[in-house]
Amino acid sequence: MVGNITAIFIMFTLYYHPIRGKSKILLIRRESDRILSMADKFKLSYYLTIVPTGDEYLIAQGITARFLRLKKKLFDEVCRHLDKPGNPEVEEAKRRLRGMEMIIARDKDEQELIRFYHALGLKSFDYHSCFNILLTFKCNFSCVYCLQNENASTISKEVMDKALDYLFDHARKNKLRKLSIRLAGGEPMLCVDEIEYMVNQVRARCRESKMVPEFVLVTNGSIFHPKIGSLFRDRDDLHTVQITLDGPKAVHDKRRPFKGGGGSYDRIVENIPRWLELSRYFSVRVNIDQRNYSCFPALLKELGGRKGKKIVIIPAPCSEGYGKGEAKEDLVSKKEIKDLIDNCAALAEKMGLVIEKGAFDRGLKCRTCCCEASVPFPTQIGPAGELGCCYWEMENKEKCIGSVFSGIDNKRAAFWRKYAVLNIEKCLRCKHIFFCGGPCPSRFARGLPVDTLCGDRFREILEENPKNYGSS
Repeated sequence: MVGNITAIFIMFTLYYHPIRGKSKILLIRRESDRILSMADKFKLSYYLTIVPTGDEYLIAQGITARFLRLKKKLFDEVCRHLDKPGNPEVEEAKRRLRGMEMIIARDKDEQELIRFYHALGLKSFDYHSCFNILLTFKCNFSCVYCLQNENASTISKEVMDKALDYLFDHARKNKLRKLSIRLAGGEPMLCVDEIEYMVNQVRARCRESKMVPEFVLVTNGSIFHPKIGSLFRDRDDLHTVQITLDGPKAVHDKRRPFKGGGGSYDRIVENIPRWLELSRYFSVRVNIDQRNYSCFPALLKELGGRKGKKIVIIPAPCSEGYGKGEAKEDLVSKKEIKDLIDNCAALAEKMGLVIEKGAFDRGLKCRTCCCEASVPFPTQIGPAGELGCCYWEMENKEKCIGSVFSGIDNKRAAFWRKYAVLNIEKCLRCKHIFFCGGPCPSRFARGLPVDTLCGDRFREILEENPKNYGSS
């Protein structure tokens, strides 16, 4: 009981009093160790995965998403001395295991521990300071796999003003120092005047609030306007521009033609130097399926060899179940993408490019939640002022959870909470819970395949390269 009460006290301290500086953290740890030592019953956490590697065990804790390596003999001694003193080496190992919640008081409620670390993880996420503003659903392309439906709505000045009221009210309440605005669509460059108004208003309000503004522009890359050059030139707040190319000219033009016909590749490539001049980072998304999989190396060769900033390449598998979608036989798996990245790594380096591994990196790290759809506040704002949790569902009015005019509709918000990791019983009992973060709520709700660490996949990744994880 003592250990349980102490754990709750320490959680309360960490959550409500942000700790800064190693000395304060050490004080809390020492107090934790002192009072936990008064408890007479300990156990190994249920959320451990233990993998033998030579003369050591690699131990993973699924709630804290931490790793530790211990000699097998030492770990065996720790297990024999959970409730009684051991030699100094055993006691030091027990202290380290307790600090990572690998050893806990026998009466500790690990579900409470999950809720605490989930809340702590959300506080450290950037999602509360990054917002997606969809300026329009209109587009000048007719992509063969488009995820969006035909919708002519474009954001108005009234909606922009109300959206900014909503964002800066949120910023003040959360004492944000930086506000990142992602301008997207549809095709946002069809709304040059709206971009100019939005950027100038955000800059002015950030000056008043002593905040740092940051912008990301997601565009198909086919349109460049002098107003955008004037807006961002000699400023340092256009963090990233992302365009899309699906392969060399012949392949790309077939997949991403202009509406009414005609290829878009030449226009996009012509604009690349302009975007490189304006932005701190420049990335090229490549939507990949079986029809352009083999063309990826050829695209790298066409993009490489440019002076100045390195271009970041983002391979992205096409998805089924959204918009026009894709036939299942045309889809590629994450493993196929991972193999493609590995096979092209030397070529990318030679061409002066960087391939973003992202979700295809088999590395295991803390994922308190799957994506922004799992956080407890909307991060998407649509052209009519819709508030939403998921970019892919913004055209579905039933999946939006309110508006900048009326606020959040709790009944609609409950739909997304239902599919959050804390509300899925299978996830709550999974030993890899915060290495995974749960399934994509949108795909899970639609009954589509989801990418998780269920079953043996977690152990397989650990065993694939155990030396990457933990310290002795």
